[in-house]
Amino acid sequence: MPRPRLRFHLQELDLPLGATIVGRGADCHVTLDDPLVSRRHARILVGSDRTVVEDLGSRNGILLNGSGVRGPTPLRDGDRLVVGTQQMVFYEVGLLGAACPPGRPTGQLCLCAICRKPYASESVSCPACEATEQVDEDTPVAPVLQWEKMVFPQ
Repeated sequence: MPRPRLRFHLQELDLPLGATIVGRGADCHVTLDDPLVSRRHARILVGSDRTVVEDLGSRNGILLNGSGVRGPTPLRDGDRLVVGTQQMVFYEVGLLGAACPPGRPTGQLCLCAICRKPYASESVSCPACEATEQVDEDTPVAPVLQWEKMVFPQ
């Protein structure tokens, strides 16, 4: 039986059997610091035979592979979830730690050079600040102050 995982923020999280709550609240298993995320936004239920995701009545909903989630929806290896501005990839790892062959490419995350938030590297721009500059996670980048980007009239 494969082991379910979530990849986001340049991290990977094992999903235990039972419910994992995703949201902005401190009581959530996965806490996202994002104003577009509800306090209790989504629930990921891992069972012995399948994993499902469901919206918990959030204001902005959940996108699964670009479509809105209505009711408990099964997750498959390589599925992309968007909660607020946060993008996650669901995948399964084999029992011996070897990744199961994905049904489709899962993509890679990169860091925005301006706001330092991770996002899908195939995106044209950062969803948080719309900057197009990307950096490797190992590249140290000095923060850019917002006023440095502003244009002042002469």
